Amino acid sequence: MNSGNLYSINDKAIYDALHQSKLTKSDLKELFLARGIVISSDASREDLARYFSRLLHDYYDYQALAKRLGSSSRRDKSTISYVDMGGLTIDEVEDAAHELSDLIKEYDATAQVNRIGDKVEVLVNYRITNFNKNEFSQVVNREGVIDLEIEDGKLLIRSPLTDTVENVKEVLVESVAVNNDVELSIESINMKGISSAEKRTEFFEHLVHQLDGLAHHDVTDVYIYNPKNKSDDFEDSDSDIEEEVLDLGVHITRASLKGEKVLLSEEIKGLYDKGFYIWKIVWQAVENSFDSDIYEFEAQFKNAEEFTGFSYLARGYYKYKEGGEYNSSRNGFSDIMERKLGVKIEKAAQLAVQHIANTDSEQLGDDDDQGESS
Repeated sequence: MNSGNLYSINDKAIYDALHQSKLTKSDLKELFLARGIVISSDASREDLARYFSRLLHDYYDYQALAKRLGSSSRRDKSTISYVDMGGLTIDEVEDAAHELSDLIKEYDATAQVNRIGDKVEVLVNYRITNFNKNEFSQVVNREGVIDLEIEDGKLLIRSPLTDTVENVKEVLVESVAVNNDVELSIESINMKGISSAEKRTEFFEHLVHQLDGLAHHDVTDVYIYNPKNKSDDFEDSDSDIEEEVLDLGVHITRASLKGEKVLLSEEIKGLYDKGFYIWKIVWQAVENSFDSDIYEFEAQFKNAEEFTGFSYLARGYYKYKEGGEYNSSRNGFSDIMERKLGVKIEKAAQLAVQHIANTDSEQLGDDDDQGESS
């Protein structure tokens, strides 16, 4: 169900579903056994699919197949927002949070509120639909946790960066404002006002070196972007190849590089010269000890052109064995460790934005001085 709509399946969809490899022989036996039918291990999948698809089916058949064939859950990247509370307390935030379930019905979502000391936790359950997927993957149940706390007079909002959770977050802040007859606005980590490709890349170069208590180890994945509607159109470039590409109407918008020491490669330097800048990065860091595990992180701006929607993910760690060797498989962090590392990324991102803002202002000041002297 979604906003009054009912999703149904036909015999062709069930026939196709029973041919999928995700549905094991054991799953097929359970489906038939629920109908009181025992099948042979030698029965072909084609015969079983043809027979089962001809039967009458109900909602529970759909649920049984969707559970096995539906989209697998994935970890959403996190983001942080700030609201200047102007003297309001976490109690006013909690009061508004308790009203959420009635306010977010249009998003097919519900909210459960928990108070943990000086913090408020809102568990949002919602559904998303994608009609481009098969019938058993079109509706996916999701949940996201919004963590709320007040620090230095500002409400810190940590949450997954998904469309529904973002909408719920805006409804919550608006509810707090209405209940207390004040004006509140949500701020976030972004560089929307800085369009320089060099400055945008510099943000990530600064970010990966600023994790408190951790030393930079390597950058393994870099995703770069080159907006088509740039105003400079390579005016300062000396490359004849680039001019020829423009004449042919060819434009590469996105590219990615994977490997070791990616930021030091000649390939990425060449792409910088063509106007590309980093919008997403995967990097590794270690603690200041010889036997440290390797921690892996990811950060990006959701809108690569506007440089808004900053989000991050503490991916996991490669456990140190001995003799400088590490496990090849990555382990996940505990919830406590993931939160601790997430705070480090948030603070590093704030420092990176401040660094870019300061250098941008200094450059502007230098330009003004030059203009006066001339």
